Amino acid sequence: MKIKIRTIAMISISILILTVVASCKKPHEHIDDNNDHICDICDELNITDHTYTNATCTQLATCTKCGETTGTYLPHIFDQEIANEKTLVESATCFSKSKYFKMCVCGEISNDIQETFIYGDMAEHKDDDGDYMCDYDCGTSLCNHIDDIKDHICDICEYENELWHEFNQENKSEEYLVYENGVALRNTYYYSCVCGKKGNEIFLDIPKNIPNGVEIEFWHAMGTSNQALIAKIIDDFEKYYSNMGYHINVTQVSLGDYNTLNNAILSKIKTNEHPTVAQTYPHQVLAYKDLNAIRTLDFYNNSDWGLKDEESKYVDEFLNQCKSYDENGTLYCLPFNKYTEVLYYNKTIFDKYGWEAPQTWDDVIKICEAFTKTSEYQTLKNAGKPVYGFSYDSESTMFTTLTKQWGGEYLGYENTTGNGTLFEDNGYILFDNEQSKEAMKFYYENYKKGYMATSTCFGVSLSSNVFTKGQCIMTVYSNAGARYHMPLDGSFELGIAPCPQKNINDPYAYQYGTDVSLFQCDDPQEELAGWLFLKWLTNYESALIWTTGYDEYTNIDGQFVESAKGTAYFPIRKDVLNSEKYKEYILGKQLAIDGSVVYNPTIHNLACQVAVKQESWLFTIPAFGETDNVKQETKKIVLDLLYTEHGSNEINLVVDDIYNNAIKEITNK
Repeated sequence: MKIKIRTIAMISISILILTVVASCKKPHEHIDDNNDHICDICDELNITDHTYTNATCTQLATCTKCGETTGTYLPHIFDQEIANEKTLVESATCFSKSKYFKMCVCGEISNDIQETFIYGDMAEHKDDDGDYMCDYDCGTSLCNHIDDIKDHICDICEYENELWHEFNQENKSEEYLVYENGVALRNTYYYSCVCGKKGNEIFLDIPKNIPNGVEIEFWHAMGTSNQALIAKIIDDFEKYYSNMGYHINVTQVSLGDYNTLNNAILSKIKTNEHPTVAQTYPHQVLAYKDLNAIRTLDFYNNSDWGLKDEESKYVDEFLNQCKSYDENGTLYCLPFNKYTEVLYYNKTIFDKYGWEAPQTWDDVIKICEAFTKTSEYQTLKNAGKPVYGFSYDSESTMFTTLTKQWGGEYLGYENTTGNGTLFEDNGYILFDNEQSKEAMKFYYENYKKGYMATSTCFGVSLSSNVFTKGQCIMTVYSNAGARYHMPLDGSFELGIAPCPQKNINDPYAYQYGTDVSLFQCDDPQEELAGWLFLKWLTNYESALIWTTGYDEYTNIDGQFVESAKGTAYFPIRKDVLNSEKYKEYILGKQLAIDGSVVYNPTIHNLACQVAVKQESWLFTIPAFGETDNVKQETKKIVLDLLYTEHGSNEINLVVDDIYNNAIKEITNK
């Protein structure tokens, strides 16, 4: 019986197993309730994929279902800025804030000095050691300084502070004299402190009162007619101060010409017998400045004796020239006789052929070309004469003007072109630029065509010498030199027009002439008198006399003086330029015998009429170093380019070579 029951049980189990196996072989949906990726029914593996989280610096990538991990830990990212004692690198001082290491999000702290941040406020000064100085080595004294004995040293902590000095004492003893190049400047001292310490600022011993019983000399190069104008100006000056009870006697000394004047001044500087005031060109001012002989006018101009509102009355570019001797704009002189360049042309020929006065250089070329087809041109050519339509009088001025008109630079205190050459540590030679070279090639090409030349081509010093003979029909020269262009035989009528331009909408005209300078004097009274005369010589009344002349008068000595005509120079002041008297003068306004007004302008009046139209065209050339040498070398550029045979050499290479040689000569490199 037992055997039967066991047999039945085994059969039942077998049937059950076969039934389960048979049922699993049927299709079914896998179930993975325990997230082990194995079917709970059929035990099939990998019925679902692992889904891993992102790894961090503290946690590996982990399957979100089964918890399996894989890969490696990521590096720490130190981007957390948490300021506490653990992250502190450097504590704050009185001159810096606290510095901290950055932290990872996991709490790990960086030890890389590049991974830090600044946080918080700077600390207060501290003095734990009691020495009255900040312990942070910032140099700050923490003492309430007391300096009862006025030695600029604290009576408590013995701290010395240079800032406590007040350099406001005008001590005129020898130890405070100012020296330049080993030579003491006359009456020029360093300000000092009450303690005796010498400062860096300087002052000039300028008298507080008007000089009295003083004699001064004014040296110049003016001719007889202009000396009469100066005499009138001097007479007015002496009368003005005499009426107030002061005697200042001015003696004018004419040396005849500018070279003689300059040589005389240089000679007398050596013996301390130079004039009080003199007429000067820019390159001469530089020479006198190097000899410590000339006075910087800012001392007077910034004092109670200064120009004040008068300074704004000078024509801008004329005054700018007087301030062009250093990059600080120091005033070294005042404008005196000035002029600009205008075009002189043979009006008779122009009228004959219906030509208008040229405005641009292109206009000049067209007229030059037309001139070559005239009978006047052919007659002179057939006679073996050199003939050109246009001749520039001064090669150096032509170089400067055309460089400016073509958009180039010449000299400057800054290297504005990027291609400048430093010159004597003062400024830059800037003319080595494409604009200047294009201007010179323009002139060269038209010289080769037989249209344009310079005075050198004719073998004369002034183009006016051949202009009056018809060998050129246009030339550019000073407005003050109109008379040189009038033919003595009256063979043609003279025409005057503004200087031709590259671009009529961006015009430039050269301005030059002399200024007046004050020399250092042993006697402060004499030097102040010289400054007062400079101001008088260039004031409105004097400048008007200089340009328009004066009527007969009785001088300070009671002598009768006949009337005199004005000069042909450009007015140095805007108020003179715009005055009705000057406008009437250059129009040639006169009273006829019957009392009626007539206009009969002289050739100089006509030149001035043209010149004043160019006031806004004027430009200034900085004056530094041996600027006269620069002028000579730029003249040589023109001469070498125009009158040296270049063979088959390409013109651009020729021009580059000539410019390079000029700069080498100027800088002695």
